[in-house]
Amino acid sequence: MPITVIDVDGGRGNLIVGSGFVTSDEYVEAMRHHLQGDPARFAGYLFSLSDYSRVTRVEVDSDAVRRVAQWSRDATKKNQHSVVAVSAPQDLIYGLSRMWDLSLGESRWDTQIFRSRESAEAWIRERVEEEFGVTALRFV
Repeated sequence: MPITVIDVDGGRGNLIVGSGFVTSDEYVEAMRHHLQGDPARFAGYLFSLSDYSRVTRVEVDSDAVRRVAQWSRDATKKNQHSVVAVSAPQDLIYGLSRMWDLSLGESRWDTQIFRSRESAEAWIRERVEEEFGVTALRFV
């Protein structure tokens, strides 16, 4: 599966990993399942990291990004204060991620797009400690 979503750090966060060739349909289905899944589990997330560094080819259109952004806005009703980072080294994925971020509008999620996973993890650690007083996060 090109997009995998797993809980990490005992359910305090989630990791979304893209790999290989990712299409709009695969992206939409994975994110629909994640964002519209179990509300109680989703409400417990302090952070989310999307890592697209292993994606080799992407064919995701703007309609797919807008659909996922709408589901993300809806998901903020289940979890209003999550720290969300995206690692997007490739230009196209970075641009699509920025489009998603801008489409969130006035979300209460604290979001940021990065070029490297290391930078994204460092930012999440800093923000989660500031917001929730939680340290020693695990991303696996």
